[in-house]
Amino acid sequence: MKIFFISFILTISAWCSFSQDKIIRKNGDTILSKVEAINANTISYKKFFNLNGPLYSLETSQVSQIIYENNTSELFSKPEDAKTNPKNENTRYGNNIVSLQPVNVFASKNKTYLCGGAYVERLLVKGYLGIKLGAYIAFDLTTAAILYEAKFYPTGQGKFKYYIGAGGKSGLFYFNTIQEQDGDAMNAFQLINGFHYQISKHFLIGLDTGIGMGFQHTKVYSMYDYKMEQVPFTAYSAGLLLGVRF
Repeated sequence: MKIFFISFILTISAWCSFSQDKIIRKNGDTILSKVEAINANTISYKKFFNLNGPLYSLETSQVSQIIYENNTSELFSKPEDAKTNPKNENTRYGNNIVSLQPVNVFASKNKTYLCGGAYVERLLVKGYLGIKLGAYIAFDLTTAAILYEAKFYPTGQGKFKYYIGAGGKSGLFYFNTIQEQDGDAMNAFQLINGFHYQISKHFLIGLDTGIGMGFQHTKVYSMYDYKMEQVPFTAYSAGLLLGVRF
């Protein structure tokens, strides 16, 4: 009788060991089951001790391995795979941008200036905020200024970045050319917006635009004399941007 009982226990144990599927989750839990189907995103199964019960489902992203009753196994992606697999990795762009503006139009009330510039920008707060500094000069040497901007990027990090913000320009308007050293001080403040597009991990193109108000510290003549005044003007700007991001 004892021999029969021991044989029965061993038979049941062997049956439980080899006639069940084991779903091993990424958190370490093991589900004893009978796998019914595996789809692209889910695994359908029944609990081993209730094979006539309901059908359950589990996302494949939560599963690391299935060991079938015939002792074969099937591996699924592990948590670290998303970091090592380039297809699943979001490209991490740098937070520093050095850019050139080969063509930049700056227009005041009386004249349109065709300029070129160079700038540096630092991205902060996970790419949502940008601080930009630089300088530009007109090709005909009739104006030059430094530029400072604060930008907000609603899209954060990413291949396409749209921004809005505010900026300023401080420099000089020259009557003829810079070499003559005869010009009037200028300050302009603008609302700015534009976009950057990453051609690759390190190279980008963009378009910058702005509109606002400026003031020129210049001579205002009367019949017998003149005085220095801050003369307001409307300031427009637009330019193509070529940059390196690292």
